[in-house]
Amino acid sequence: MARMTMLSVTRKGDPEQQLTELAKRLAAAIDRCDDAGKLANLARQYRETILRLTELKAGDGDDDDHELDDLIAGAKATRPRRAD
Repeated sequence: MARMTMLSVTRKGDPEQQLTELAKRLAAAIDRCDDAGKLANLARQYRETILRLTELKAGDGDDDDHELDDLIAGAKATRPRRAD
């Protein structure tokens, strides 16, 4: 399946699809990033995007979007744990 451009996803106007595509792009950018300062910013954006996707998913009630579920599960698995 060909990767959609952010412009084409935005034109469709589906916020969940837009955020899913953004999360994929941020994840790819994180994987390629070697600059600690840029990595921190990308990680923050990724966390915020995943949080927003989670919020949309919670209000949606649609369990058919396995791709979104996989993104959210991956974000939770890689989230650093805070020391209490």
